[in-house]
Amino acid sequence: MAGYCVKSAIVGVEHSAGGMHITHIASGTILVIADTDRESGMIETVYEGRNISVFLQDLRERAERVD
Repeated sequence: MAGYCVKSAIVGVEHSAGGMHITHIASGTILVIADTDRESGMIETVYEGRNISVFLQDLRERAERVD
């Protein structure tokens, strides 16, 4: 597992029974994701108790890894 501190707000996608919803993730938020060696695409995380997908590119550009 890897933690990332969001430096500037990013957008995620919440998948729910009612469909997909855009979620704004505020700066200062810590996101924990499974380590991945993928180069692009989306990855699952938990934000405020909800399963959210975020773009790996957003994490690389707008967040920094924390241990």
